[in-house]
Amino acid sequence: MFFTGLFLLFVATMLVAWFGTLRKAFMLFALSMALTGALYLHHATSTLPLSF
Repeated sequence: MFFTGLFLLFVATMLVAWFGTLRKAFMLFALSMALTGALYLHHATSTLPLSF
């Protein structure tokens, strides 16, 4: 679900970059990159329950 939301945010960013203003496109791009980093850190710091 989160990946779908990030994908749609990137699509919206590309549409704003194509049809809208450059300032809004850069702001949406910065937001999407920040959310991507947060999602990465969420998954990178979770422990895996491994038992050998």
